[in-house]
Amino acid sequence: MKYIFSITLLLLSFLAAGAQSVKNETSWTDGDATYHTEYRTLNTERGQENVIFFYGMSPHEGGFEFVLRPVPGKTGEYTLYADESDYVPLNGNVGDRVQHLQKDGINALIVRNEKGTATDVLVRDNKSIIRIWERDLTSIFAGQYRIDPTGGKKPAKDCDLWTITNETVTPGRGATETPLYYEQLWDYPQNVLRIDGKLWQLMPTVFGMNVYPVRIVGEDEDFERIGEGRSMYWNNNAKGRFHFLSERLCNLPILMKFDKPTLRLMRNEIMARHGYVFSSPDLINHFSKQPWYKPGTDNSAIRLSTIEQLNVELIQALEAKEEGPESAAKTEQPIITK
Repeated sequence: MKYIFSITLLLLSFLAAGAQSVKNETSWTDGDATYHTEYRTLNTERGQENVIFFYGMSPHEGGFEFVLRPVPGKTGEYTLYADESDYVPLNGNVGDRVQHLQKDGINALIVRNEKGTATDVLVRDNKSIIRIWERDLTSIFAGQYRIDPTGGKKPAKDCDLWTITNETVTPGRGATETPLYYEQLWDYPQNVLRIDGKLWQLMPTVFGMNVYPVRIVGEDEDFERIGEGRSMYWNNNAKGRFHFLSERLCNLPILMKFDKPTLRLMRNEIMARHGYVFSSPDLINHFSKQPWYKPGTDNSAIRLSTIEQLNVELIQALEAKEEGPESAAKTEQPIITK
């Protein structure tokens, strides 16, 4: 009874301090780990404060934590806080503003720097981190691709077609549809599919993806390519290669799979979908070849959706980092077939 009474007092103290939009004992993800919330009272330099404690876990390691301080009188507004080390496991700094955004189907915490630009996101999600990683991988690869050894010169009807959905993969015309399953290493789902007993590594490109036959080798278990890869070209004339940027809020682990030149192209594809007229020669050349691109007449009239605007800001935040995305050494190029 004493414990229940203490919890009740804590919850009442939160209500007295102002309505909190981030609820107690809820789950959030930044794409790397899942975080669970807990209302707490901390002794800070300001005295006792009611805060929201986030504790994060991933399959391979854990112990991530940070704190949100509610902004008095502003429901859904917080600031980042940490212990004496001033370390937070997000792309942000202590003191950055955090906005709880519930709009257009989004339920997310947006970390914003001193300029107000989004630098990281946490999405409300009860799924396990394994399911989240698998879902995020699928968002990159889902679609139909044509295999064309002539480098994209053949029409689709003369090419073999791969189709990847949220649940299945069909590796070619007339092939058997098989469940979509990602191989795991060190408890992490990898961009490697097992199809009919063989392993295939998928690497995204600006034109589609490259596919390589691989095997698992070594004591630490890693993937080794064992044959020539082949290019697969995006086969949807109605959508751009990175159409998912207009359909879902992407976290940093998704975006960090691409290097800076590709991120720039991805960001501009969002604008191209709205008919943006480009001035850079490389962007003019690229988008003029896309059958879905229809140039408009007034760039100033373009209005991005909430999802698109946030994705643009997150991409720009990665582009601004000196070291660049950690997991992308270079842009994958289509494989040249002799």
